[in-house]
Amino acid sequence: MRTLLAAAAALAILLPVAAQGGMCVDAEKGHRMLAERYHEQPVARGVADGRLVLLYTSSDGETWTVAAIDPAHNAICIIAAGESWDTVETQAPGRPS
Repeated sequence: MRTLLAAAAALAILLPVAAQGGMCVDAEKGHRMLAERYHEQPVARGVADGRLVLLYTSSDGETWTVAAIDPAHNAICIIAAGESWDTVETQAPGRPS
């Protein structure tokens, strides 16, 4: 959860930059491209600056993509992408190890 919150904070900073000239395509085409080319599916989502932000990962964690959906233009904008995604297990605050 902390990792997702940190990612959301970073996206709040990066999102306006992506919207001003990032790689944006039709939302349906972008989702299909991530699924077919990189075998990525959305695994987490949140809202930042009025846009739906999605985290896509491949099932083996080999690749990942963070994208924002711009509802006004029905576009998906790639914010960040990379390799070697790994989910971090976290404990609730105040719980013993």
